[in-house]
Amino acid sequence: MKQTKKKAKPKVPVAAEETGSKGEATRQKIIAAARKVFTRHPYHAASIRMIGEEGGFDYSIIHHYFTKAELFRAVARQLYEELVTAYREWIDGVEHLTPTEGLKIYLDRSLDYLFEHPDVMEVLTQNAGHMKIDPDPPGFDFFTRYFREIEAIFIEKISVLTMQPELSMWSYTMMALHTAFVGSATYHGKALGMDPQSKEYREWVKEALLSLFAPPLEKFIEAAVENRRSS
Repeated sequence: MKQTKKKAKPKVPVAAEETGSKGEATRQKIIAAARKVFTRHPYHAASIRMIGEEGGFDYSIIHHYFTKAELFRAVARQLYEELVTAYREWIDGVEHLTPTEGLKIYLDRSLDYLFEHPDVMEVLTQNAGHMKIDPDPPGFDFFTRYFREIEAIFIEKISVLTMQPELSMWSYTMMALHTAFVGSATYHGKALGMDPQSKEYREWVKEALLSLFAPPLEKFIEAAVENRRSS
């Protein structure tokens, strides 16, 4: 009597096998490795193989969880969420201070955080500098969304102000310089003759931003208070 061959069970993808905490832990490990790679290489130049090497695992595992585009988007989303959460902490309580004192506290908090976590800005500067090659990397909308989001949080916090083109320009320019001084610290430190990791460089950045942005902020708030009184 002929024995019928049993049909081979279809191979279950790794992602389907690894459910729950194990699968999520693997995802987070991949994202953490990708985040490090994307601080050194723009999206178009980074590879799945690089990410596997960075994380110390077989790069083929990544394909069960992400495409490269999905992975970059996951990193961009993570950075966006971290920055928005951090911004709320940086600006907490500044409404009770004078504009210059409030800005000084904000700069102390924000720059201390960003210099301790430079990858947040390094991913942005890596890709902003290559947008002629890759004008629309996946997930880059999270970075543009961040700039709009912090404007809204700032206006909500400093309730006497209303958004206007000059204030939007002030906010965007300050964040652009934050990004440049932290994300490209090696270049700016070299140009200034300073160690980019040094306290001297950090203090220079704080003083530069304070001297540039405190005077216009004083004028914005003074004008807003005067308008409110006269209306």
